[in-house]
Amino acid sequence: MTRKHLFDKKVLYNHFVSMATTGRIWIGLHDAFLTDQFYWLNNVSVNDLDSHWGPGQPDNNRGVDQDCGTISPTDQLFHDRECHEDFNYLCERQV
Repeated sequence: MTRKHLFDKKVLYNHFVSMATTGRIWIGLHDAFLTDQFYWLNNVSVNDLDSHWGPGQPDNNRGVDQDCGTISPTDQLFHDRECHEDFNYLCERQV
């Protein structure tokens, strides 16, 4: 992993955290292909080394399929949630 790649990931994560101050937000994670194997919407894998999962996450809480990822304002970490839940979201765009 290059130094620039690590810097870009830190900048992106810090942006997620700043957006989540008013409530949980969708951040473009899903495990639609395989349970607990999360990917970004562009199908890049999220692995343990470069993710910021909350303790015990992802967990499919109460046996419910939680296939989408959010960032929580309480701990500023990633959590899996049911995809139909109503939260703000972060969009990607070219600059």
